[in-house]
Amino acid sequence: MTKVQPISAACLGVRHAQVLLLFLAMLLAHSMRTNLSLAIVAMTDPSSEDSFAWDTQLQGLILSSFLWGYVVLQVPAGEAAARWGGKLPMCVAVGGNAAVSLVLPAATYYVSMIIIYKF
Repeated sequence: MTKVQPISAACLGVRHAQVLLLFLAMLLAHSMRTNLSLAIVAMTDPSSEDSFAWDTQLQGLILSSFLWGYVVLQVPAGEAAARWGGKLPMCVAVGGNAAVSLVLPAATYYVSMIIIYKF
């Protein structure tokens, strides 16, 4: 006769932790993207003394660098995820985005560096 195993009373499993971590990673990435959109308004405000004289075309180019980063890196990120799993590429992507966001204020004096960094 086989012995019946009782059902585990654990409420949260590994999948719940994965969903929570993915949610936090996406929240962090989205907040960094939104941060640039808000910061560019303050950086180009003509009433402040440290504002940049960026026209709307250059502002659009800087803001569209996120889109180009997404478009260009879709295939390499998919290959990396297929090769090493999803954890390593996700950590590298979010960590790299955070590191670039730390460098971004110093790089604002070199506009081309902003476009290159956000790829």
